[in-house]
Amino acid sequence: MITLFAVFLVVAYASVIQLVKPRIIFFQNQYQSNFIFAQNFIYEKEKPSQLVVGSSMARRMKFKKEDDVYNLAFGGGGPLTGLEIIRRSGYVPKSIYIESNVFTMGIDEKFLDHLFPPLLTALRGTIIALQEKYQILNIVGSTLYRFAGRSEEEKLHQAVDAPLLDKLVAEHLKKENMFEMKKRDVLLKRWHENIDYFTKLGTKLVFFEMPNDTRLGGTKKRKTVRKMIKYEFPMIRYIEENNKNDVYKTVDGVHLTLQSAMDFTEVFKREIMSKHPAF
Repeated sequence: MITLFAVFLVVAYASVIQLVKPRIIFFQNQYQSNFIFAQNFIYEKEKPSQLVVGSSMARRMKFKKEDDVYNLAFGGGGPLTGLEIIRRSGYVPKSIYIESNVFTMGIDEKFLDHLFPPLLTALRGTIIALQEKYQILNIVGSTLYRFAGRSEEEKLHQAVDAPLLDKLVAEHLKKENMFEMKKRDVLLKRWHENIDYFTKLGTKLVFFEMPNDTRLGGTKKRKTVRKMIKYEFPMIRYIEENNKNDVYKTVDGVHLTLQSAMDFTEVFKREIMSKHPAF
């Protein structure tokens, strides 16, 4: 009897989710947030023709539905993982814009295995309650967040702690100027596999940099990455970012404030996407 009642509850819950499709804005942690963004892309029936892949730096860019762009950048992740997700999804976009700031980050294989389990992958597309975002805690949290979360206006006026910023930039400088690339051949092999795959399918590829604090523009790591991309992929457009006089503000040297992320998104659409369109 208890088992039958449990089955009834599961079926009822799945049916309600299938019918209502509640909007989820609360995520339990960064990993789950990344997972949900990836699943949203995989199971979206009408996918945008243009995609962005990258790290938490690019994740801060927000696009409108009419922009025809899906942001597949991940907090704590990198562009290679995003490219692999697109490949495994079977979708062929008209263009992909690749953030280069964390070019040396490898593929998160565990994340991909979790995202594309045998059998369950297709089932999640049919029974949407099986998708990560529809966990009960996410639904409850989203409801509460709509009433108690910070408003966009509050986020736009986020203050930058100058002394803390200087300290964080100094730490980034030290780390990036001590940069030594590990597993170079393995990393470049995966990059070439993905670049060749999309190039042969006719997808337009563009590398771009997210703006950071200007003091980080000439580090050993940044120079090494720029040189490597231009040498390995000379046929692909690479756009270096010039954040002269810190036009775009950051909270920690690398991540833009909400206002600067909005400003850069508009410049990105106007100066990068419009000049290097998908079609």
